[in-house]
Amino acid sequence: MNRSISLATPIFAALSVALMISGVAFAEAPQNYRIVELPTLESPPECSPNSNAIAINEKGQAVGVAESASAACSYKGHAVIWKDGETVDLGGIPPHTDWGGSAKGINDTGDAVVGWAPIELAGGGGTGGAFIWTEADGMSLIDDGNSFPYGQAWGVNNSYEVAVTYRDKAYYWTSTEGLRPIEFTDTPDSNSASWEINNSGVVVGYSRRISAGNLLHAFKYDSATSTITDLHDADWDTYDQSGAYGINDDGDVVGFIEAPDGEYASVWLNGQSRIDLPIQVFGPGYVLNHAEHINAHHDVVGIDKSGAGGEPAIAWVAFEVSAGNTDRVALTDLLSVEDAAAWELSSAFEINDSRQIVGIGLHNGSTRGFLMTPFLFEDGFESGTTDAWSVVQP
Repeated sequence: MNRSISLATPIFAALSVALMISGVAFAEAPQNYRIVELPTLESPPECSPNSNAIAINEKGQAVGVAESASAACSYKGHAVIWKDGETVDLGGIPPHTDWGGSAKGINDTGDAVVGWAPIELAGGGGTGGAFIWTEADGMSLIDDGNSFPYGQAWGVNNSYEVAVTYRDKAYYWTSTEGLRPIEFTDTPDSNSASWEINNSGVVVGYSRRISAGNLLHAFKYDSATSTITDLHDADWDTYDQSGAYGINDDGDVVGFIEAPDGEYASVWLNGQSRIDLPIQVFGPGYVLNHAEHINAHHDVVGIDKSGAGGEPAIAWVAFEVSAGNTDRVALTDLLSVEDAAAWELSSAFEINDSRQIVGIGLHNGSTRGFLMTPFLFEDGFESGTTDAWSVVQP
């Protein structure tokens, strides 16, 4: 199993007291990170399966997809949790508990995971269904009895409330109520998506609006009051579309705003004006910028892509945006010289309150999920150790 470094290796750089960004000192923001390649499942040595880390909770437990391979190098993705030094396969949606899938979200206690997994249709054939997995009940399909129940679940909170995109529409789901649609009165059928939910039951996503020229608008939905708020101000006539991908427990939202000169990674701080992070930070052509997640410190992670194509995507972080910092740092710039040479970090999906970051990149040419941990964070795992990742074969 390949890893970027052994976590038993002495720390190669000391943490500075302050990180200077745009002339402002951010005393708690880390300068240096260690990085771990999140392992795939056991496969023949001649095969090269992939992994992808999509979400992380406050215990430092990550979820995503890890591939296995048969003797003929036929690959299959498995929904997994990386925790306690192990890669734990979550199985599949019954009755096909070995069909695999992909985990998309995990709650802070680590006892609930949501995502997508293959299902068999009653009339033959198959599709992908949204699931919720719990330690008590295993994996269950989220549906409403439709004969074609395709969907994906992207976020789950500590009350087991779920943000679901089901049959191309945004929903809020609980085990007692089932699927509750989230939509504006002028949203056409099957033109919305739910992306994240916080511990207050607030969902964010995007929805197409007929009154706005059939364009996508970022929304925020309060499940307690069934109130949906359009985050795309009607006065922004130079902005065409928007989407919301992440929300923290304070109600701060991140996503993107589309403008004539590109797509801005955007931050909607609760009760304050929207903040757009500058485009083309990483060079000419990087005009497609998305913010994916925000933590309690208002640290934001995201992805920059080249509009022309051909250039690799770049994963980044902006520390403490609420303090006036809009500078983004490429994640590789936070690594040691040795690790930066081994990794090409293309996507950052989540950052927790301990400033651990998960995403996907190339490690020595292989596609792998990663976990980055700042040196000021000593542990980050429920087991209290991270020096011996092991792989558990399902």
